[in-house]
Amino acid sequence: EKTTYFFQLITDNVYINVFPPIEEKPFIVERQDHIRFHVQELSQGTINQLYVSLRLAISMVMSESLQLPFIMDDAFVHFDMIRYDRMIQILENVSDQHQILLFTCKQDLTSRINDKNLLRLTNAVPIVEN
Repeated sequence: EKTTYFFQLITDNVYINVFPPIEEKPFIVERQDHIRFHVQELSQGTINQLYVSLRLAISMVMSESLQLPFIMDDAFVHFDMIRYDRMIQILENVSDQHQILLFTCKQDLTSRINDKNLLRLTNAVPIVEN
């Protein structure tokens, strides 16, 4: 249910349902026109959106008993600017209750985040050779 909720938000309700794997069958998603797709039939961007939705949902469920940060490393590589903005809104809402660690080298993504508690790490760590 939580995966579906996040997937609906990210896709602006283009996809309305996520069905978990059953036996040997993979994830199935349902579009608003009620056509269903196996995960391997989706574009790479949509697969990434499903993956991020699943990770957010797992984090929310786990946080009911454990307080763990939500960690992402360039999870939005295949997102366009519209989905970047939707994802940032979701993360800002989630960050009210969860610590989020977002690693990215994309300036366009970090420039869209306006959280007062945001800590930007901009200095690269030099590589020391032996």
